[in-house]
Amino acid sequence: MNDPEQPTNPQQTSVSTEVPATPTSPPEPPKTESTEAKKPSKKSHLWLYIIIVVIVIIAALGTWYGVHKSNNQSSTTKKDIPLITYGFDNNPLNVFYPSAAEFGGPMVMNEQIFEGLVSFTNGTQIVPDLATSWTNPNTDTWIFTLRPNTYYHDGDVVTAQDVVYSWQQLNAQDQNLASYTTSTIKNVQATNNNTVEITTTAPDPVLLNRLTNLYIIDSKAPKGTQPWELGTGAYTVKSGTTPTANAIDLVAFNKWHGGHIYTRAINYIFYANSSDAVSALISGKVNLVDSVQPADMTKIKKYSNLTVTETPPVETTYLAFNTLTANSPLANPKIREAIDLTLNPADILKAEGPDSGTAIDQVLPPQIPGYNQSIVRPAINLTEAKQLVLAAYPNGVTINLGNSPTGEVAGQEIVNELAPIGITVKQDVANSEGEYFGDIANGTYQTFFETYGSSISDGSDVLSYWQNAPFYDNPTFDAEVTKADQTFDPAQRLADLQQASQTLISDNAIIPLYQNSYYTASKKGFVFPIGTYDSDLDTFFSTAYQQ
Repeated sequence: MNDPEQPTNPQQTSVSTEVPATPTSPPEPPKTESTEAKKPSKKSHLWLYIIIVVIVIIAALGTWYGVHKSNNQSSTTKKDIPLITYGFDNNPLNVFYPSAAEFGGPMVMNEQIFEGLVSFTNGTQIVPDLATSWTNPNTDTWIFTLRPNTYYHDGDVVTAQDVVYSWQQLNAQDQNLASYTTSTIKNVQATNNNTVEITTTAPDPVLLNRLTNLYIIDSKAPKGTQPWELGTGAYTVKSGTTPTANAIDLVAFNKWHGGHIYTRAINYIFYANSSDAVSALISGKVNLVDSVQPADMTKIKKYSNLTVTETPPVETTYLAFNTLTANSPLANPKIREAIDLTLNPADILKAEGPDSGTAIDQVLPPQIPGYNQSIVRPAINLTEAKQLVLAAYPNGVTINLGNSPTGEVAGQEIVNELAPIGITVKQDVANSEGEYFGDIANGTYQTFFETYGSSISDGSDVLSYWQNAPFYDNPTFDAEVTKADQTFDPAQRLADLQQASQTLISDNAIIPLYQNSYYTASKKGFVFPIGTYDSDLDTFFSTAYQQ
């Protein structure tokens, strides 16, 4: 059970055990016709008893049939999926945790093979996984009790020392993943074979969120054990097959601790782009694809045996400003305000194309803790915006807009929208995505497009990005984020995150444009319950079923 100091407060329910009394009525006095009336015979009593018994049996059989039928219906609602053939536009598929498995295809595939102490369900809800319970003796200490008799794919049993080993391996092998998973952990200690103590450098109310990315691997396996055999997840690599960069076959792990595995096997196949994967779906070569592009939606909708589902969006695209460059017009909050009064996210979305996203007023989407429903975008007012610009720059002003190779169309819409208020925008398009993000970090651009989403299903890691950004500085905002990062009380912490969101928007440090839409397409009848929010189909296939 979670300790009361936990940020998660399980709801308590009570069940009444009081059985209501059965209503009774006093027996009626016998009716007599006359003193000469005949007494009923013993034979008539016998027939009465027989009729009553028959009625009771029929009623009982009816009740049993109804319950039995109901149970059968509920048990057949979810049917096993023998094989999901997953058309993937991301590789390599033969890279395993903890070696560079934090993005795209590798991470989506790895989360079927490996597990952490805790995991997500329904997007943001933390549930036990390899740990059955945890407590907080103080705000810097977490004590986890491990699930007993849990097996790795190689046959070994999970121990507390494996947790220590896994923490050490992640820190040694994947600094990028470790930066948001274990950065607040000071030490991990096995206090006995079944108990782990984790201490943090400071209070960390979202440590559980972070630990969903710390997978536990077998420290006892002999040298030469295949990396996928070190996991405990619902799937392992199919015997007799060898994963390649472009394909991997997974099958259900029969000793999995989590109960029934509805999807019995998964075959991941790499396609060079999402359009090729969609073509494979239409032809029947695969029965699931994700990251479906809006341009391919029309193709899929022509087929009655296929269905398209929108993944709950967690990433937001916004226009960010470099407010720290000396003599930059965007260091002036009035110029940033003018831009906010001018831009129309709906028109920018139209430029991006149909089904690209949904206009948003703030950087956090509604399902992520920290979303502040009181934040509302100001009404467009070109007259006021132009006055603000001309008050600072009577002859107008020119700024540069950094852009990736795929963002020129939306960039041109911004060029067109800002021209009437006296702001000339010059697009500076990078040669590659890598070059673009490097230029952002180096402060090359005065303003730029950026898309960002939470890696731990919480607003803290999104807001802390600006707390440490090289292009923005606001001590009030920094203090609000720091306070939220160290507050365990859920209500207070949510209020702190919402206040930080408000400060960021009020300062016009960014202009939120839209939530990105992501789509999956599959054979009709497949159901994929959400594990955690991500831009990909982030489901645990053990729970995926067909209706």
